[in-house]
Amino acid sequence: MFSADTLVKIVRFLGFSLGDKDVIQQALTNIEINAPEFIPAIEFLTSELEQLEATIAEEMSSANSALIRADVLEWEAGARSEGMLNRRSELRHRIYNLLDLNSYGLLLPGSSEVVSGSGTFDFEVNNGW
Repeated sequence: MFSADTLVKIVRFLGFSLGDKDVIQQALTNIEINAPEFIPAIEFLTSELEQLEATIAEEMSSANSALIRADVLEWEAGARSEGMLNRRSELRHRIYNLLDLNSYGLLLPGSSEVVSGSGTFDFEVNNGW
C-alpha cells in the first residue's frame, strides 16, 4: 500500500492540478493491485523528489547561489542549480512513466517533450530507483 501522502506528493511535485487527483489515485490503485513490487520504487522516487525540491528552493533563495569564486566575486548564473533541475526533470519523468500516466490521458505538466517509454522501466533494484 502507498503511504497516505504519496498522492499529494505526486500531484504537487509533478505539477498536476487537483482535478487530476482522481486519475492519479486510479493509477496508484492499479499499481497496488497489479504491480505492488513497484510501490517501493515510486515511494523512493517521490521522497527523493520532495527532498530535491526543498534543496532547489533553498538554493534559489540563496544570495550566493551563483558564486563560483569568492576571492574575485565571480558568478556564473544557474551553474550550481542546473544539475538539480536536471535531476528533478529526470525524477518527474520516471515517476510519470512508472505510473503509466500517459495511458490515462495525462500529459506531464511543464514538459516540452512527449513523454515516452510507458511500460518500460529502467532502474536498479539496489536503491538506485
